[in-house]
Amino acid sequence: MAHHIESDSTGVLLSEVGPNTLCFTYVRIGLLHEKLGNQEQAAIAFSQAIKSNSGNAELSVLKASVLKLDEKAA
Repeated sequence: MAHHIESDSTGVLLSEVGPNTLCFTYVRIGLLHEKLGNQEQAAIAFSQAIKSNSGNAELSVLKASVLKLDEKAA
């Protein structure tokens, strides 16, 4: 999902899926790497999450938001 959104130079896909989708996708990737013990890969994904969110939120806030969303969806 992240690669598809980033490769869309028109911005149409991002506007359709919402502005937080890319950020939250990277947070989820980071959480998966954390769970698997891949700390370096997790750090890279979390860095991309913060970058795609324009640095407007701390990582702990982003993680909590994603976990809360996923909990509601389950």
